[in-house]
Amino acid sequence: MSKYGKMPTPWRHPKHGTYYLKKRVPQAIKHLWSDADPVQVSLHTKKEGEAHDRICAAWLELKRKFEELERKAALQAPLTEATIPHLLEEWLHDSLAQDEQQRIIGLIPRAQDKPNPGYAELQDALAEGYESGKHPEFLVREAAWLLNQKGIAFDPKSYAFAKLLDSLSPLYCRYLNTLAAREEGKRAPTPARPKTVVLVSQLYEKFKAQRTGENLWKDPETQDKREYGPIVREFISVVGDKPVHTLTLDDAQLYYEHTIGREDISLGTKKRNLTRIKSVLIYGKDRHHAPDITGPLEIKTAYTKTHQSYERFTRADLVALFHSDAYQRGSFRKSSMFWLPILGLYTGARIDEIASLLVTEIEKKGDIWCYYMSSKEANGGGKNEFAPRWVPIHPKVLAAGFIDFWQTVKAEGHKRLFPELGNAARDGSSKRATVDFTEYRRSVGVGSMTERSTKTFHSFRSTLISELKERGIDGDTRRELVGHSKGKGDAHETIYDQADFQPKRAFSAISVADFGLSHPTFKDSETMKKARTRYLKR
Repeated sequence: MSKYGKMPTPWRHPKHGTYYLKKRVPQAIKHLWSDADPVQVSLHTKKEGEAHDRICAAWLELKRKFEELERKAALQAPLTEATIPHLLEEWLHDSLAQDEQQRIIGLIPRAQDKPNPGYAELQDALAEGYESGKHPEFLVREAAWLLNQKGIAFDPKSYAFAKLLDSLSPLYCRYLNTLAAREEGKRAPTPARPKTVVLVSQLYEKFKAQRTGENLWKDPETQDKREYGPIVREFISVVGDKPVHTLTLDDAQLYYEHTIGREDISLGTKKRNLTRIKSVLIYGKDRHHAPDITGPLEIKTAYTKTHQSYERFTRADLVALFHSDAYQRGSFRKSSMFWLPILGLYTGARIDEIASLLVTEIEKKGDIWCYYMSSKEANGGGKNEFAPRWVPIHPKVLAAGFIDFWQTVKAEGHKRLFPELGNAARDGSSKRATVDFTEYRRSVGVGSMTERSTKTFHSFRSTLISELKERGIDGDTRRELVGHSKGKGDAHETIYDQADFQPKRAFSAISVADFGLSHPTFKDSETMKKARTRYLKR
């Protein structure tokens, strides 16, 4: 996957129907972006097929602009006091290495008499400038040249630049002394190349690129903006954006004390923040010579949840959800609003797995109707390696007319089973589905009416798992059905499960789930058809 995430899908303007490429500007270059954010690039068509054909070229061009600005941003690293010693070590090595190479090939001849007398004059000017604070012009030019070569932004009137001149002056004297010794034929070796200076902020960019490039982050944009990025920026605000090989245990202890002292986050969040910054620092140790300072970044106290993140639905909740007026009268505006809760209850699947189902992913395996959840084409392969799986269709879902509904949608020419949900750039089809279910859940009085609820669509998952467990279905079968990891296992267990899918056995297992509910047969309505038709015309 690209470091900018998945290629966006064409976005249709609600007023005039023209399709656009729509994408948010990466955080790292927002300060350099002069146009609107998010970016909207017209695809100059109102036909969906043409829009899909044209969006690839538009996306490649936009990525090129993003990458160009990223390179420009990388050349705007500010001059800081912490980076000066390492910049000058590198300058001395490079300058003397170049001189040594030129002498080896004979471009600089050995002095016949005394070394260049100009060296002494330059050293006198450096000494005088160091004492007076008014450094000679040649030193100022060398410092400016060095910073420009490194792409480091600086203010010639700043304290950091003055500090650089003060530090460069004695080093320049050392450089001149080495040149003089070499001209006399004395042994004056070039110092070893110093470690490459990598700031904490630059380390995070490298960490992010590695995680994205190796597909360790399924959704890089979300991981960066919501998970790791804010924590790294907080770490920098506490210890400073210093070279990673200068980090110390004191820096780690300082961040630990800052984190543990926060009163606005829970203990679990504190542990998560420390764990994530440890991941970045361990990457720095392995790849960029950073010392191991992760020792203090650990909370010893065991953290136990005081509540379940998602509660299972009670019998009363299920009656409220499935025996409602909307189900009895068939008054849902979208077919997805009818089917998603039913499928959630009888599959235990995550909302994005159901919302993103493709019409090609309903298939008869032998004489058992099944869905294929979390295909790469539908939702990128799901949450984990166990997510892609076949799941038998429950008898009550079949009785509610699911196959007839599927055949209708297929005949209409749709790719997705629930096209009216769209396919948002970040959350895919589940974004609209989540909003719809939350509104419906609240309308029938289930869960919290205003605040974040512990009873959500995900509660269907724990509801089914609990039901199967209570009816004696073994743990491995339950995990196969809902796409949970089995934990440690050999290669056969972790790789070949779906090749060994046994439809009849799985159907027998899922069929035991019975919540004592009656579901009406699905009846398509003109409103539902129009919702799907609107999508088809895009």
